[in-house]
Amino acid sequence: MDYRNFIKNAKNDRINDVISITAQMLLETDVDEIKMNDIADRCGLGVASLYRYFGTKASLVTKAGALLWSNVMALFDGVFECDYYKEKTGLDKLRELMKVFKVLFLSHRDFLRFVDSFDRYISKEKPSEDIQNIMNSIQNWLNPKISRGIKYKFGWINSSTQNGMISSLGLNKDDGPKLVLINRGTRKRFNLFEGEINEDNLQKMFDSLASGDLRFKAFKGNKIPELDQ
Repeated sequence: MDYRNFIKNAKNDRINDVISITAQMLLETDVDEIKMNDIADRCGLGVASLYRYFGTKASLVTKAGALLWSNVMALFDGVFECDYYKEKTGLDKLRELMKVFKVLFLSHRDFLRFVDSFDRYISKEKPSEDIQNIMNSIQNWLNPKISRGIKYKFGWINSSTQNGMISSLGLNKDDGPKLVLINRGTRKRFNLFEGEINEDNLQKMFDSLASGDLRFKAFKGNKIPELDQ
């Protein structure tokens, strides 16, 4: 038996197990609230081993985040590459993208919460080359799915923490989480989702957006506020 390969494979298995367990923790808890000691306890390892394997918390959670992204990407494999999608007009492509968001929002809210949490966390870190490569791979997957001219962005706003954004949206801190659609075109505008968040109401919102009937409000000064970190 080649013991060097055996040890190397065993180490790789441990690393993959840690990444999988961390990915599950990211779906349960905000990134900022997860400590390396928490991950080590969950994995049954010493915290020193985590730092030896990954170097930093940012490196570990980025790898775990990439695993979550790859799982979500797999749900839509081939959808945006098929002739059915490519032959659609820009407006019809937007409708298809809205369907994707609806699926994520209704069935994978924990993943969307993770995306928001991770975005706020990683923006405070100076990304290493390793982290940047992972983020670039995700961006390279997303870019071809979005047609030129589509400048909409959905956001899940935490009213208790996003002071700058909630002020611009006319919200109060006790209003709870809100779904907002931001138009990032020449005129910076937003639509704040009202009513119960369910499949029927989301579909009505997407239909109104696709038909051009959705009403938007202008951001003051034609500027989209930065999300508070």
